[in-house]
Amino acid sequence: MEMKKKWLAVFQIIGVAGFAVGVFQFTIGFFIGFLCTGLYFMLNNKDNVKSPGMATGIIAFGYSFYSLTF
Repeated sequence: MEMKKKWLAVFQIIGVAGFAVGVFQFTIGFFIGFLCTGLYFMLNNKDNVKSPGMATGIIAFGYSFYSLTF
């Protein structure tokens, strides 16, 4: 259980850093930000599949690939 929290914190920190990079390098920064944010929400809510957090994670994960088209 402790390892799961450690990895969730890593995804959260990388996601925030990705959004910060997105201010300067829009495409790659927002890709990293949305990808890691989506993974964070999906892994955090994997026990409760029908939760709003899981839906948010799937939407953010999917949108991360859309940001590569800019």
